[in-house]
Amino acid sequence: MERLSPHLTVAEFLATSHREFVTEQERVWYGSRVLQAEARRFAASVFEPIRALVGPIYVSSGFRCEALNKAVGGAQRSHHRLSLALDGTPMEMSVREALFLISHAMRRGELPFVDKAIDEFRGRWLHIQAAEVGTKPECVALSTADGVVFAEVA
Repeated sequence: MERLSPHLTVAEFLATSHREFVTEQERVWYGSRVLQAEARRFAASVFEPIRALVGPIYVSSGFRCEALNKAVGGAQRSHHRLSLALDGTPMEMSVREALFLISHAMRRGELPFVDKAIDEFRGRWLHIQAAEVGTKPECVALSTADGVVFAEVA
């Protein structure tokens, strides 16, 4: 089983319930060394430190090819398309509890490579992302009930 990091496999990162996009996902992913390298950077610098803080995370969405991102209503500039984001659900605590821990760790400077951590749709899932290369991470924790209006988490 190919791994991006000790606790994240390529299969998890590419998985989608939209079966009609599996072939396109794999074609784009395996055709781009850049996407694969960015996924490894994300896994090592964002996913693993957050997992160490909140415990195991069930991954529901990682990399998305452009067609899949459009089909699921993803943002046009989604970091999922760059292999720099993941949606998931903490398995040992609620999304809100996880975001609280992440927010405080970011404030203490313990998660310097996390760009954003977002409680999506009132605790349905946690979105985590890295910044693009050459861009300083925002290190911000947000919450959204509708995917449009975001509030910073204290």
